[in-house]
This record gives sequence, C-alpha cells and structure tokens, in this order.
Amino acid sequence: MKKVNIFLSYSHKNSQGFDEVRETLQSIEGDIGIELWDDTKIKIGDKWKNEIETALKKADIGILLVTRSFLTSSFIKDVEVKQLLSQYNKNGKTKIFIVILRQCAWKKTKWLSEFQLFNNGIPLWNRDVNKRDGYLVKLTEDLDVMVKGIRKKFSSHHSARSPKKNLDQENVELPFTNQASSIKVLKPPENTKQSTFTYATLTGPAGQGKTRLLCKLKDLYKEKGWSCGYAVFDPEKGERILVKDLLNDLGVAFKDVRGNKKLGKEFYNQYTERKKGWKKPLALFIDTLGNTTKNDVLILENNFVEDLDKYITTNEYFSEVGRYRLFFAGRNLSSDLIDSQRPEKYTVDIKLSPFRYEDVHDMVKNYGVFSHLKPDTKADFAADILYLSGGHPGLMASIVNNYKREKLSHQEFIDYYIECCWGNDLTKTMNEVSRGVFSQRKKIKEFAEATVAFRYFNKSILKKMFRGQAVEKIVSEVINYSGIYRESDNPEYTTLFSDGTIRDLHALHMIARNPENIKSKCLEAQELCWDEIISGFKVKEFMIEYLFQCLQESIAESKNKIHSQRKAIRKNYEKKAEKFVAKLAKIYRDSIRKEDLGKEFISVLRRQADTKDDDKNKALFRFWIIYIYKDKSYNTDIYTNVVISTEKLVNKYFGRRKK
Repeated sequence: MKKVNIFLSYSHKNSQGFDEVRETLQSIEGDIGIELWDDTKIKIGDKWKNEIETALKKADIGILLVTRSFLTSSFIKDVEVKQLLSQYNKNGKTKIFIVILRQCAWKKTKWLSEFQLFNNGIPLWNRDVNKRDGYLVKLTEDLDVMVKGIRKKFSSHHSARSPKKNLDQENVELPFTNQASSIKVLKPPENTKQSTFTYATLTGPAGQGKTRLLCKLKDLYKEKGWSCGYAVFDPEKGERILVKDLLNDLGVAFKDVRGNKKLGKEFYNQYTERKKGWKKPLALFIDTLGNTTKNDVLILENNFVEDLDKYITTNEYFSEVGRYRLFFAGRNLSSDLIDSQRPEKYTVDIKLSPFRYEDVHDMVKNYGVFSHLKPDTKADFAADILYLSGGHPGLMASIVNNYKREKLSHQEFIDYYIECCWGNDLTKTMNEVSRGVFSQRKKIKEFAEATVAFRYFNKSILKKMFRGQAVEKIVSEVINYSGIYRESDNPEYTTLFSDGTIRDLHALHMIARNPENIKSKCLEAQELCWDEIISGFKVKEFMIEYLFQCLQESIAESKNKIHSQRKAIRKNYEKKAEKFVAKLAKIYRDSIRKEDLGKEFISVLRRQADTKDDDKNKALFRFWIIYIYKDKSYNTDIYTNVVISTEKLVNKYFGRRKK
C-alpha cells in the first residue's frame, strides 16, 4: 500500500506545540499509511535547503502549523508555503491542511482566509490539557479523512494505468448492487423535461443495500453531467455539518455563517456564489446513520430541505422541472416525511433481499475478476467475503472492488483487507487505550459494535488483528464496564449496554483471551440447539434458545462450570430476557406478516438442515445470525405470551426454580 507523504511546516519558535502535534501524528503513522517529514529528519552533512525542497515536491499533504512566528518567517512564506500552494493549484497535487496552533492575526492573511481551516480556526494550543488533547484527537480524525480521499486518487490512477483483462466484467451486476428496478425508476432522465419526480426516499432495515444504491445513483448522475453532493447525516453533529459536507463534496469550501439558522438559504447562496459553472442539474444524496430517528429527519426536513426548496424553485435555472433532485436513504424514513403536498415526489421502499452463501458463491464463480482462481479457492473466497462483510451489501461490494484493484492472491487479499478496512479503526482504538483515553463508555460501546463480525473470522485473521498489550487493556475495560463477570446487583452494570452489545463485548473478550479456539467457541451455542432446528423448524424457540446459550457463554468460562453457576446464569438471563426475547419474537412475527421474508427465512433454515456440506451449511447459518442481530430498528415491546414461552424453555433446560 503506497504511503501518503506529509510535510510539516512550522516555526522553530513554537517547538513545544510542534512536538505535541508530531508525536500525535507519529502514533497513527503506520495505522493510516502516512509518512511524516519535518526538518528534524535532516542529517548532519546534508544540504538542508535541498532536503526541504525534495520533501516539498514529494508531499501529498502539507500541514501548516500557523502562529505569529510562522506568519513572519520569510523562509516559510517564500519557500515552503509558496511551493505547497503552487502544487495545490497544479491540479490539486498537494492538499493543504491548516492548523492554527496559537492565537495570531491569520484572518488578515489573504491566502489563509481562502482555505477551510482545521477546527474552524480555533487555536489548537489551549491551557486546558483536556481540550488540547481533544483537539489533537480531532486532528488525527480529520487527517485520516483527507488521507483516505488521496488514497482513492492513488487507486484510480493505478486502475487507469492497468490494462483491462476482461472488459465484460465491468458490466456484471453483483448480487448486492442488483437493484435494477429501483435504478430504472430513479436514474437521471434522458431529457430533464421528462422528469417524473424531485424527491425520493430509500427506506428499509439495515443491510438491504440503501447506501450502495445511493452511491450507485450518484455515479449515474455524475456520468450524465449532473453536479452531485453526497453526505451522511449524523443527528449528534446536526444539520450544519451536513450542509458543510454536501458543499465540500460539491467542491465548495464551506464558510460557516454563525447564527444563520436558515441552512437552506446558506447552502443555496454559497453554492451559487462560489461554485464555478454551477448551472448544471443538481442532485443531492443524503444518507442517514442508523441512530437517526423519524423526528431527526423531520427536523432536517424543516430546517434544511424546505428552506432550500424555496430558493431552488425561485431560481430561473432550477425552476425548470428536472434540474434538481434530492434523495434520502435510511432505516427510519417513511413516505410522509417528505411533504405530501409537493407535486413532484416519488417514494421508494427497497424490498428485503437477503444474500445467501449461494448468491455470493455464484458471483465469485461468474465474475471475471475471479476467473484465475481454482474452484476450491472460489468456494473459500465466497465464505470469506460473507464472513468479512457480516452480510452487509456495502461491505461486500467494497471487498470485491478492493480485490479487483489490488490484484493479490487470495490470502494476501484477506490480510490486506483486514489491515485497511478493519485495522485502521481497531488500531486507532487500541492506541487510544494505550494512551489511557479509552475510559469513555461511548467509545467502548462503539468498539464493541465494530467487533461483531470478528467472531466469524479464522484464527490467522484474529492473530493478525489482536495482538499487543492494548488488547489486555481493552479486555480490562470490557470486564469493568459490561458487568458480565461481576457478582453485583448494581443496576449501572445491567443497564449500561443493550444485550447485543454485551454479546459483542463478550466476543471481544473471548477473542483476546483465546484466539486459537474462538471459532469453535462462537459456534458452540449454535451447535447446542442444532437438533431442535432440524426436527421442528421452530424459529421463535430457536432464537430464544440461541440467546440463552449466548448468555451461558457470557458467564461461564468453560462447559465444566455451567452446572455450578446455574443460579448466576438464571439471574443474569432473567434480567435481560424479557426485553431481548420480545425483540426476537417481533422480528419473527414481522417475517411471517411479510410473506416473502417469512418464506425466505423458513426456506433458508430448511436448506441448511437438508444440505450435507458442513462448510456451506455453517456459512449460511452464520449469515442469518448476523443478519438478524445487526438490525436495530425493531422496537422492544414486551409480549406476555413470549415471556411465558421463554420461561417454559428455561424450565425445560435448567429445571424449575425452587421456591
């Protein structure tokens, strides 16, 4: 993987602030694939000016640590800044990352005021150590985003230089992007006057391909010459950040106008005033995070969409039907979220389309980029794609695209994918643990959720991912915060996380403690209730039993201790069962109401029971477990009869409680 070269420009009079920034960046240097250069790397006997000029020419990113001394330095201004700006203006060869290190009169400097600054120009250096550390963490996150953007350019250049071995492979529709009927309706019109809609919502539970479809549509609109802006709405960050991200994706540096609550007007003015050649049809694509509620979307509708609509419809260019479209995608959207009084409106509900092992295997067999693989390797590769992605359509597409681009062997690719796609987030978190800043509960929860798919990896991948002392610190935090192993009635430990997160935390704990046997450990609960599935296909009972077996593992360290800890198992189970079992039952009931899903669910279990191939059997089974448990959009109403059924099962397997 090619490293991104970073040049650090600073004044020696501000060495203390520079040292903190450099140390922070060095802590993530290997993790995000960057190579830092500053003048401290100049060796005795080197011509220092030549070394600086060479490093400047190689720079993909120039980080400028601006202070009063920085602005008054002739060498910095006439050599370093001049060269970096020249490379920036030359087809954007070098990106500029500006950090105001200390308070100074930077607003009076014309070239500085033209750039979007890190942290909106708030000085990084602060007497409050906690604030300063927070800014440094944000610095690494923002830099990581810029590095990923540059790496995409590296990839596109690499692809452009590589001859296509199989031109037909570009036309193959992968199973997880095959939304042909939706694309047919939503694609850009050949003639804007023939437009049938202005607004569209793409709705459905997790893992149905909403984000992939949104990105596919954006590509189609770009090919047709539309200006396209894509951004993800995070309710915790708010609508203003969404507007900023949309403008940035459209190539407009966002200028924050504090106090202006009319975000639609703010977007419209900045887009039309600062975007060169803006008179093109405009398409906006807004994705939403899983925690976005219907109320969040309604607020976004009121604060941004409606306000923007006023200005778009009065603009002489956009007033012509078909020159403006807006797409929403998310779990908690519904057809009434976009104002029903608007005449040009279309709502799309994506139908559930589960991805089976056979689907992925067929894709690997038929897709040209895999043609050189042996049949046995193709079967293994299909299973690896399913494991790595957790059944998520977007991740499956990402895996295949990465493989196509990198042209690696099967095992090399698996290692590469883990390092690039999962490794960055995990290593970053482990670094935070090492620095002692991992005590926030939210961080632990996020990390636990990120590890949900690791239970299905093979041991070589686990060995690669989980190593070093940082893992032990994470395990310690997991035990302290989850309360799984505590003999305490403190409600803090029982209400901190959802049951799904506790299972994820436990999986992480088991991986760290016993990477050799984790695969068999994780399948243990499934095997224990296997006979029941085959004999009766009792889906509800199977899900309840699976939950119960997971709770067994979360308390008992081995099979030998389960009997002796029966009381603790029951106590822990009963605290959580009502809420979680009700959720599982509702998923099952919904699947029965939705005829297609119900039939597919049962048919998958039947095929699983009938097949003689253990690998396919278990791969399919593991996929369904991931798919069911990853969707968080179902509510958790308690159904009395389900609780009664659960109690019967508890009594059946563990005997009645003595009064």
